[in-house]
Amino acid sequence: MGKVSIIIQDEKYTTDASPSWNGFNHQGRIGVLVVLTMINNLKLSLNACNSYELELEWLEDFSIKKDNDYIAIHQVKTYNKTAPSEYKEAIWLLLAKVTDFPNIKKCYLHSTSKISNLKDLETRLYEYKPPKKETKRSENEEDNEKDKNKKEDNKKYWTPRQCHDYVKSTGKYKEVFAKFEVYKYEDDCQHCNMDEVEDKIKNQLSIFYKDNIKTPEHLNRAYLHLLGLVDKHIRDRHINVQAGHKSEKATINFQKIYEIIIANYELPSKEYITYQLRERFTKLTNEYFADLILEVEDEIIDRKSIMNVNRVINSVLKLDEEEFIKFCMKITPNHEVNDENPDSLLNALSTLISETHMNDGFLEILKRIQNQIDVGKFTFIKLGPEKLNVSYLPTTIIDTYHKQRTGRIIEKILKNSNDDSLLEIDVMITKNINLPRLKPEKINSDIPDHEIDSEVDVHTEIYHNRISKIKNIRMLDIENAKGEIDE
Repeated sequence: MGKVSIIIQDEKYTTDASPSWNGFNHQGRIGVLVVLTMINNLKLSLNACNSYELELEWLEDFSIKKDNDYIAIHQVKTYNKTAPSEYKEAIWLLLAKVTDFPNIKKCYLHSTSKISNLKDLETRLYEYKPPKKETKRSENEEDNEKDKNKKEDNKKYWTPRQCHDYVKSTGKYKEVFAKFEVYKYEDDCQHCNMDEVEDKIKNQLSIFYKDNIKTPEHLNRAYLHLLGLVDKHIRDRHINVQAGHKSEKATINFQKIYEIIIANYELPSKEYITYQLRERFTKLTNEYFADLILEVEDEIIDRKSIMNVNRVINSVLKLDEEEFIKFCMKITPNHEVNDENPDSLLNALSTLISETHMNDGFLEILKRIQNQIDVGKFTFIKLGPEKLNVSYLPTTIIDTYHKQRTGRIIEKILKNSNDDSLLEIDVMITKNINLPRLKPEKINSDIPDHEIDSEVDVHTEIYHNRISKIKNIRMLDIENAKGEIDE
């Protein structure tokens, strides 16, 4: 098959969902699980792994290539549905790709729900009603979608109906269906719930290690490093798309995965802690956003209430490791983290991306305030009475006011005065606390001046100067902040 025809075929199907998923969600984890299973089943060595690649979000959700040829493609569905007919569109897409790429040996469908009655699926799929044709939209609908269409840049992927018609027209239905399977995991189960995939990955790691028993901590760290590797490649893919380099595919050589498996993870690292926080953020926000969708469907809230949550989630997924840690510390300004010290990060895990503080604080603020957030700085910007921009930072602070306890929160915030991101903040939004300012008007009188006669004195003077640079930051609870920002 020539290069031209390959390019044409890629354009039929190529979509890019990488901005909406990452290495820590279900698709990314299933990709890791499949690769580990292959390494174990084929007993691949480090050198043998060099021939294999995991390709992300190009021809399919993920694909396996050997010597640059596709050998298997995988589509992952998280439907809460069990009828085989609910998956017919996904299956026709897979079959069309196998028709065009005869070198592909297998195409797999992954499901989080048990698909009932797979017997005689070949016959029943052929007899199902074809997928619906896309209907032409009205002019008003087209106008409303104008911006979206520009972003999609005239995608050329085929619809399920086109794939259905194409496969049947070739007369190769039986031949290509023979390559289709609902993926079977190591326990002979043909579905994998979202809360099961972590255990399955760790089980494959244990199979790899065999008698070389690893601690639970080692397994967890290896697991998170694997997800982090996929996440990095997905973010790189998104950056390439944003830069107009859409043909740059996100592929991971199996050797990189093998090297992660055999690395020593008995001691925690900053990288591992970052991966742990990323996984926590992904799990927590996925659950929160799913709850919001149900609230919209039940008409408890309107769609505007989910816009800022969606914007922030998508923006955070694009951050690299350093940017992500800075984001975590910014929205929890009372943290006690030295981001250069892994032990400090490890000790502070309970305060960063805490479920209660995120749900009741940071995410609740994003839900309640409807003025569009600046996703570059994760702040709301409002023109103040003196015609100056006022910067409002949504935080994870959910405490009620208490003189001593609130005082300790403020003390921790002021200790983080070396964080440049705080210098631009005018207001911190909390769940319950209202304060006219964080610091006394003469806070600098509490810091004695030093003669600069030594290196210690230099650092003291720098600290003195940075404290004096912090604005007179106010604290507002959600209701008062909403009143100022959404008025």
